[in-house]
Amino acid sequence: MEAAVEAEAATGVIATARVEATAYVASTGLAHVAALTELETKLAARDPQGAERYQAIIDTFTGAVINEVAKMSRDRGYTR
Repeated sequence: MEAAVEAEAATGVIATARVEATAYVASTGLAHVAALTELETKLAARDPQGAERYQAIIDTFTGAVINEVAKMSRDRGYTR
């Protein structure tokens, strides 16, 4: 019985670590997207001709963050 309880506790610790890791990546990604979006806005105001390029860079980065969080979630068996 004690071994079963320990095994269940270990499963809980591992699941918590996975959730924390996914949250960390999501939080870090969001912070970077916000900072880059602010920079994009400033650069577009100074150089309107480059606005589409700046937006494309930010959109690509945002997609990378989304993909990474989604991959982590899929790898851990989470579904929407």
